[in-house]
Amino acid sequence: MFVINIKIKVMRKIIFYLSAIALVLTSCKKNTEFNNFDTLTKDSWMVEDIKNEEGNSVIEDCQKDDIIQFEDKSFSHIEGANDCSEGMFLRSAEWSFAEDGGMIKITKAIQTTSGIGGGALTEKYYIITLNENELVLKKKDENDVYYFER
Repeated sequence: MFVINIKIKVMRKIIFYLSAIALVLTSCKKNTEFNNFDTLTKDSWMVEDIKNEEGNSVIEDCQKDDIIQFEDKSFSHIEGANDCSEGMFLRSAEWSFAEDGGMIKITKAIQTTSGIGGGALTEKYYIITLNENELVLKKKDENDVYYFER
């Protein structure tokens, strides 16, 4: 009887440790398909073009000199000399990878230039292409595709 109790306790410990190991291995899912943090944050990106679903350019003149920058957790959208903010400006923004790294989520705090009003805005973009010289994003729930280059 004493030997059976020891065997049961040993089996319970083995099952416990195996379950813990399995839980750790499955919950620490590493993104092997898309792990381009360094490529994204290395330098700023200049707006190259915006195209609609037909492939036609829909970029406005005031967007052609804009720059975006992804840093550790912060996101910057720098309006060029041709400002098209129309009374709104970006107070601060944070970004993160979403959907196992296949998407970028940007949360922006915006404010009016008059100081009255503002709010928060969250946008998600599918990452179509990301390499050393090119970033292509498609905004979730929209058909426009955004092209950036270094």
